[in-house]
Amino acid sequence: MRDHTKVDSYEAGYGTKSKGSFEEMEKVQPLSDHFQAIDAIYFNGVNSEGFQIISGTARRLHGVINGFFIFR
Repeated sequence: MRDHTKVDSYEAGYGTKSKGSFEEMEKVQPLSDHFQAIDAIYFNGVNSEGFQIISGTARRLHGVINGFFIFR
C-alpha cells in the first residue's frame, strides 16, 4: 500500500501541500469560470444514541449559495 504522506512533488490539489500556510488554506478560495464550479463544506456526526446531524454549504458562481441541515 502506498504511503500518502510522502509525495514526489508538491503539485497537489487544495490542502497543506499546495498552500503556504494553514491561514491561506482556510480562507475563501477563488472559483473558476466553469458553470459547475463549487467551493463546499460538508459535516456529519452521530452520537451513541443514534442522533444524527448532517449539514453542507456550497458556494457557486454569481453569489448563489446552496445549503442543507438535517437533524434526526
